[in-house]
Amino acid sequence: MIRQYRQDELMDDPALEAESHERALQGLARINHISGTAKEIWRELKKHIEPNTELRMLDVAAGGGDVPIEVVKLAQRQDVKIQLTVCDISQRALGWARERADALEIPLDSFMVDICEQDIPDHFQIVTSSLFLHHLDREQAQVVLRRMSDAASSLMLVNDLDRSVLGYCAAFAVSQLLTRSPIVHTDAPRSVRAAYTKQEAIQMAATAGLPNVQARRCRPFRWQLISKS
Repeated sequence: MIRQYRQDELMDDPALEAESHERALQGLARINHISGTAKEIWRELKKHIEPNTELRMLDVAAGGGDVPIEVVKLAQRQDVKIQLTVCDISQRALGWARERADALEIPLDSFMVDICEQDIPDHFQIVTSSLFLHHLDREQAQVVLRRMSDAASSLMLVNDLDRSVLGYCAAFAVSQLLTRSPIVHTDAPRSVRAAYTKQEAIQMAATAGLPNVQARRCRPFRWQLISKS
């Protein structure tokens, strides 16, 4: 499948009504939970950290915050305390992330940033991001990978879609089954067409100068890239 860069998604439209935006974020949260996105991220993170530790983690382009918040919950079950900070370009999305964290009694810091244009603080041990890189063209993606790596004193992790015909079909079917949001119905298959393959992600990370890069495929039709400082 040939990558088709998409400059705008429906969910990225600043004119999108709050109710439609929230419904779309809820739909994505449901898909992420069923897909086990947070479990895949935690499965990798726990290889590199010890129990009974306390870590500072930043999640970039967090949206409604469902994935990093679930990662924190998984960590708590294994006696790992994560001080979570999330950032996003949308203040509205950050508000929903704070509401979600408050409901689960999980402390959460947040800040608004356009990571394609602005640097981020570097006082985090772990910096993660999920389902964001496919929004970007290659040059932007390399900038974001470099900024994430610079901000992480220990580990940077990116989880994203793997472009493939099967992944496209799965995204179409799952989005229709798990949410009534027409935005998600449209954006989910578009996202797969705009996604990078695992090999393309490795090449971008190398071009961006990231150290100790590893990548593996993970379910469902995704890849996970890590860089250890």
